[in-house]
Amino acid sequence: MASAPALSLAFIDRRPAAAARALTAMDIDDAAAFIEDIPVRYVARVLARMSAWTAAGIVSRLSPSAASAALKAMHYQRAAAVLRLMEPAYRNPILLEMPTRLQRDFHTSLAFPADTVGAYMTTMLLTQPGDHTVADARDQIRRARRVEDAGVVVVDDAHRLMGVVPLLSLLRERGTVALRDLMDTELTPLSARARLSSVVTLEAWDQYSGLPVVSRGRHVIGILGRKTLREAVAMTASDVAAASNALPLALVATLGDVIGGLARLLVPTKARRRADAP
Repeated sequence: MASAPALSLAFIDRRPAAAARALTAMDIDDAAAFIEDIPVRYVARVLARMSAWTAAGIVSRLSPSAASAALKAMHYQRAAAVLRLMEPAYRNPILLEMPTRLQRDFHTSLAFPADTVGAYMTTMLLTQPGDHTVADARDQIRRARRVEDAGVVVVDDAHRLMGVVPLLSLLRERGTVALRDLMDTELTPLSARARLSSVVTLEAWDQYSGLPVVSRGRHVIGILGRKTLREAVAMTASDVAAASNALPLALVATLGDVIGGLARLLVPTKARRRADAP
């Protein structure tokens, strides 16, 4: 860290988007070497401003411990998008450096296609049985860390959705009131396999900042935040644009390989003549 110029860190701190563009323009190995040598909070800031494609390439060249630290410091959904684009040979050692709970969350997200609700949901949600009280829910909220502020999801013994209690209701009601008496039972949950584009215009977003996500068996497995949904749609659009810009070069390289292979097939060799002889 001592070798990282203070001016460079100040530039990242004040203009992270410009710093991301500068690193993107560098040779990828040089960019990775620079990022490996700076504090994690700066790494997270600059990687978050890159396209997921570029960030994945750079993270792949970091040591597993440095890559793990950087991704843990990033927004969860953005980190998942970066991991999704990495080869398993690079991704798996990075995941092994993370806490078990976070590993499990990333594996869950990566199991869903990139344009689905399940890929962007978080499993860090507040769930409680219907017979628990407002006081119980308040206590859980006080002790919770890094959860969506969408209220408390009420579930039955099989962890199926019963309803949702908005946070405002928990502030207004007495501590002895049971959650089942306050919950909204009309809310329709999101399917984990639903396309993001199919849930953007739901009216429920006007009332809730996050909606529960259920599996095929209707079990609650996560929650999708309204802000996360908007960022996911914007991020997907920007990453598709970045990929389309890189596509012509990839096609040129592939076309060159194909032409070379065809040329080798068309030019007769002594070995081929012997193999083809009766």
